[in-house]
Amino acid sequence: MYVIYIDILFLINMVMDIIIFYTATMVLNKTISISRLVSGSLLASLLACLLIGVPWLQSIPYPVYVLFVPVVPILIIYRPMHIKEFFKVYVVCTGVAMLIGGATFSAWYMLGYTTAINSINVMGLIGIGALIGSIVYFSFDKIRKRLVLPAFEYDITIRHANKKVYIKSILDTGNCLYTSLDHKPVIVVTYEAIKELFTDEQEIVINQYKNDILQLLCQDVFKPSYIIPFNSVGCKAGILLGIEVDQVSLHKNSFEKNVEKCVVGVAFNNIFRDQAYTALLHPDFILN
Repeated sequence: MYVIYIDILFLINMVMDIIIFYTATMVLNKTISISRLVSGSLLASLLACLLIGVPWLQSIPYPVYVLFVPVVPILIIYRPMHIKEFFKVYVVCTGVAMLIGGATFSAWYMLGYTTAINSINVMGLIGIGALIGSIVYFSFDKIRKRLVLPAFEYDITIRHANKKVYIKSILDTGNCLYTSLDHKPVIVVTYEAIKELFTDEQEIVINQYKNDILQLLCQDVFKPSYIIPFNSVGCKAGILLGIEVDQVSLHKNSFEKNVEKCVVGVAFNNIFRDQAYTALLHPDFILN
């Protein structure tokens, strides 16, 4: 008869779940707070321990366990807005879990660990899992940067009031932001990338009130052209301050396009995991 220590089981599951969800977050290109990542991993570990430790739960068929246990942690960590988005996150998390879990136990046995399950070297298993997770994480990160992202990169030149800034953007198919009344597509740009378009007086006011949008809206020095509500995975719902710029020029290899009177939504936080990109380009600028 095997003896299973529930605290060790919980610790192993907790560490592995954090590695899996963190890697899946990178693959999905989401920005998730550490508190939600830990909370979701803790819940996933607790559910795994309950399924093993509570007798009547042990009768649950394994396919049901595999299909439904990850659902609640995914809802907590990623907060998908619709079923299609949830399914995408679910598939990625499951795939990453299978890859890391399978590689971890394969490496475990290849290294000659053949001890019984009740005498497993816990720290050794966690160490191998962390190493495999790191390899998978950085491998996906390299693939994404070298092969995936370049296909969506666009150089942008924004001109406004006889000033211009050069920005590296990423075409974001998930950017569905439009202005409320005239339904104009919105390019989301970080404040740091676009601040040269503002006057010195406007910069002082924006820097003073950028953490309090309502107070910023009350200042006479800076009056945005649009107020744009948004809601996205990984951050709370909020509003962007939109300004209408004179012209936006898009460049990519031989592709070039100039668009007059564009709306730029100013974001006061990073909008992309890779800080080399400071703008999210709306797909309408390419498709239309």
